[in-house]
Amino acid sequence: GVAILIRKSIKFSAVLLPLHPQSTEALSVDIMINGKTLRIIAIYPPNHNNSSMDLFECLKSLSFIGIPSIIMGDFNLAHVNWDLHLASDPCCQALLDFSSFYGLEQYVLQPTRLDPPNILDLVFCNSLDIIKDVSIGDKFSDHCKIEIDTFIEMDTITESKTFLNFSKGDFEMINYLIARIDWNFRFSTMSV
Repeated sequence: GVAILIRKSIKFSAVLLPLHPQSTEALSVDIMINGKTLRIIAIYPPNHNNSSMDLFECLKSLSFIGIPSIIMGDFNLAHVNWDLHLASDPCCQALLDFSSFYGLEQYVLQPTRLDPPNILDLVFCNSLDIIKDVSIGDKFSDHCKIEIDTFIEMDTITESKTFLNFSKGDFEMINYLIARIDWNFRFSTMSV
């Protein structure tokens, strides 16, 4: 499955999938940052051979509308040498051709699945001024964690909330002050 987790303070809207892929799981959101929109697409084609057309149709419909986009997920296409841009099977070659045709830069260059070592988890972007760095972290499940550092600066909105801590109240003083109020006088000038 796919999931996108977003901090509460970030404005976003879910993007409806224009088509319902049969063999690819996809989720997309538009994040609004400093008056600009960034589309995030999480994708998972679980089957190596049967999902390429579904995968590419889904990606085309979500990511090529003039919005900077980051596309990420477990693509299950292990037979690509991303350094040399070579593929050893037709599905992997189709992904290379697709990314080249649509101007997508792929940022993961180290194995994300270690046994056997393969680059299955990919991060693409259609704009060179979005992603600063992609690093591969420790093994998270059967894959390694991927961290993406962007050039995007968030406006820091400090949201302050006041919480009253009644357990630290000086109740003797409160009772003393309330007892000194002439309640008859206070209520005598009020009408019901």
